[in-house]
Amino acid sequence: MKTKKKKFYLVYNGIDLEKFNKYSNLHKAGAEFVIGYAGRLAPNKGIDILINSFALLHAKYKNTRLKIVGADENGYLNQLCDLVNKLGLNKVVCYGGVEKDMEKFYKSLDVFVLPSVVREAFGLVLCEAMYCGVPVVTTNSGAQEEIIENGQDGIIVSAGDVEKLFEKLKILYMNLELRKAVAFNGKKKVLKNFDIKYCTGKLLIHYQEI
Repeated sequence: MKTKKKKFYLVYNGIDLEKFNKYSNLHKAGAEFVIGYAGRLAPNKGIDILINSFALLHAKYKNTRLKIVGADENGYLNQLCDLVNKLGLNKVVCYGGVEKDMEKFYKSLDVFVLPSVVREAFGLVLCEAMYCGVPVVTTNSGAQEEIIENGQDGIIVSAGDVEKLFEKLKILYMNLELRKAVAFNGKKKVLKNFDIKYCTGKLLIHYQEI
């Protein structure tokens, strides 16, 4: 077994930090509490779970908003719009299409959510949001637990659980200091482990060893 282990090297994906340093003075402002999702609009991304959890949150806290961006996949956006209509959330759930300025998007949020039910290979959007100083919530479906230490630099919930996601969003809504702490630790984690320069450097070292 030890011999086999020597044949494998773990090098994580990284993000280009320079892409998220345009706005040194851009900060979330205003009385609204904004939750965001970015990624493919597909059934296995759990966006319907997020919308249903958001509906529970909005029923208690009327200043909450949900922003969704990303490419529609096979017309799934229509199903999401139907769900939003059914829940009466038309005025507080916004779909922004494919976002070109992701830094500006992330920095407009109070919380970023990746509610995937599919087993994510990694989840670069988590690292991007974390580096932008946004607390993140995601699921235990895939490699997210390799990025996040639950309760320290992000929040992890069971995939597909509307109530649990709602509970964590409610806690973050009510606790500004927790949001700040999670965001601070998240950015520090990305700087240490998921900078593309650091990751490619590790890859080069292993390549040279081989």
